[in-house]
Amino acid sequence: MFAEENSTSTAGLERMGVLKLFFLVFVTGGIYTGIWFLKRLETFNSLNSEVKLGPGPFTFIIAGCVVNIGITLFLMFSGKELDKGLVESLLMTGDLLNIVIAVVLLVQAFKLRRILTDHFHTTVSWLGTFFLTVFYLQYRINRLTEEVEDEV
Repeated sequence: MFAEENSTSTAGLERMGVLKLFFLVFVTGGIYTGIWFLKRLETFNSLNSEVKLGPGPFTFIIAGCVVNIGITLFLMFSGKELDKGLVESLLMTGDLLNIVIAVVLLVQAFKLRRILTDHFHTTVSWLGTFFLTVFYLQYRINRLTEEVEDEV
C-alpha cells in the first residue's frame, strides 16, 4: 500500500492558474513556455515514469523565441530603408523558426503527457495536449494534485 501512495504522489508538482500561465506566455512572446518546463524539470523527472525530459529542448524554445522577438523588433524599428528581399528572408526565417519551436514543444508536451499518465495511472487527453500544450498540461496537473490531496 505504501508503494501505491508513492506512485501517485504529487512529488512537488506546482499548481498555477492557467490564465496566469497564458498571460505570462503571451507577455513574454512564448519565452515562458520554456521557462515553465525548466522550472519544473526536476519534479517531472522525479515522477514514476521511464520517460525523462532533458533541458536542451527548452533552452532551444527560449532561444528561438528570443530570436523571433529580435527579428520582429528589428523589422519594426528599422523603417523603410531595408531591402525587400532581406525583409522577406527575415520573415521566412521567423516563420520557419516558429514551426520548429512548435514541433519541439509538441514533442516535449507529449513526453510530459506520458510521464503524467505513467505516474498517476490516469488518462491525459491527446487532443488537449496537441491543441493546448502547456495550458492543458498545467490544467491537468492542477486537477491531479487536487485529486491526490482529496484522497489523503
